[in-house]
Amino acid sequence: MTSSIILFAHAILYAGIVLPSVIGKTGIRKNNDAYADDVDTWAGSMDYGQVESHSVMCKLTEGAQKWSNIQDVAAASTAFHKCITQILGHIVVASSLIIDYEFEFEMDLLDIKGARTRIPLVSPDQPNEGIGFCLAPDGNQKHEFGRRVEKIKHMCKAAVSMHLRQHEAFILLTCRLVPQTTYVMRLSQFTMKQCHALDVLVMGVFLPLMKINRNTPRALVHGPLQYGGMDIVKHSALQDQWGLYYFIQTLRWDDIIANDIITVLDAYQLASGFVSCVMLIPTIHITYLSDGWILHLRTRLAALDGRLSIEKSWAPHLQRRDDDSIMEVIADSRGLTPKEKQLANKMRI
Repeated sequence: MTSSIILFAHAILYAGIVLPSVIGKTGIRKNNDAYADDVDTWAGSMDYGQVESHSVMCKLTEGAQKWSNIQDVAAASTAFHKCITQILGHIVVASSLIIDYEFEFEMDLLDIKGARTRIPLVSPDQPNEGIGFCLAPDGNQKHEFGRRVEKIKHMCKAAVSMHLRQHEAFILLTCRLVPQTTYVMRLSQFTMKQCHALDVLVMGVFLPLMKINRNTPRALVHGPLQYGGMDIVKHSALQDQWGLYYFIQTLRWDDIIANDIITVLDAYQLASGFVSCVMLIPTIHITYLSDGWILHLRTRLAALDGRLSIEKSWAPHLQRRDDDSIMEVIADSRGLTPKEKQLANKMRI
């Protein structure tokens, strides 16, 4: 109850980030993301450049200080030594917007007694280690992959040292290792090579413990039980299942996160230049846009020969009869390089 009132009070005193929809929908509006005792305060702007980044950080400092003041009123002081700040700013280089990794800013916050604390600024390619997920603002997941590898190695080392029986090894694999190391795969974007590396670590230890030959065909090891398989974890398949399931589940709930996804998906649709919904034609690869979750889902849908129809997503219409979507033709062309496709899309925008 107290946390809810504090969040409500902060929303009145501080207007956080506003990211408008490209087609005039609600867009993304938030000042805090809160879960248990973790709170992320937001600030943002639609402009770019280091001057604008400095302005955003000044606004964020104001919002963070107001949050600290409200907590002090409720006798719930902020642990400044656990706080960090990150910004995903962009600068223009060769007529293109790229992420600014060199931006610097000094944020100082005051506690109830006036003591000043310097909040460190972390680069956007470094993870914000939140609730079990090493999420970097620029989208790279090398830190999360490294964490998964270390977690699996730790569990495998423990399994070997315990001298488990066959059934006990199976229980440890299915009830401990898989839930602890794969729950982040609802949002992860590991490549097939990375998923195979995780499989190698797990299979190299647990197949001998379960008295299974390491050279057993993988179709038998990973196949479902109803088709005669052993249904032992395969990370690439699990990532596809959980990632697509979470995407569809969130859209069906039609709540805050669904609105955020639709807002980003509409912006992606506009940037792609496609007339058809991008999730309905995943076989046409969009190589001229930055990597991200939507691109990863499209890639996996194409591999599975699947498609998604999203009711509330937006797509433009052709203006005249017998018109064609230029960017769909260009993106599907094999005679153009990724650089030429990117230049064509840039000239269109």
